[in-house]
Amino acid sequence: MKFNHYPLLVAALVLLSACGEGAKGPATPDAAVTAAPPTAAETTAMVDAVATAGDEASVLYTRACAGCHGVTAEGVGEFPSLAKLSVKDVESRLQAYRAGETVGPKSALMAPLAKPLSDEQIAALALYLGS
Repeated sequence: MKFNHYPLLVAALVLLSACGEGAKGPATPDAAVTAAPPTAAETTAMVDAVATAGDEASVLYTRACAGCHGVTAEGVGEFPSLAKLSVKDVESRLQAYRAGETVGPKSALMAPLAKPLSDEQIAALALYLGS
């Protein structure tokens, strides 16, 4: 009768091994992601990146856009996804932001970032992001 403790021991080990799995593994897609708006210093750095970036859209996106919209343009927290926008949508929105027009709730944040963009940079970003 000394074997009737093994099932209890095995069950306890299984339960213990499952403890903490969520903390070690990657976050689930359903997990809420929160991202704070960029600070004034971060916004200044992004504006400088836009003004000094070359014509390479991927570099421009990484330096000025990925901080809020994510590396894959899927959006982060309250910042929207850009991944499913058309080339025309990206281009028209960036042109509107550059002109100081209100496009949505983040227009005040986007306007200073879009202002230094050239027509060529806007077209390159639109092609890079547009689906």
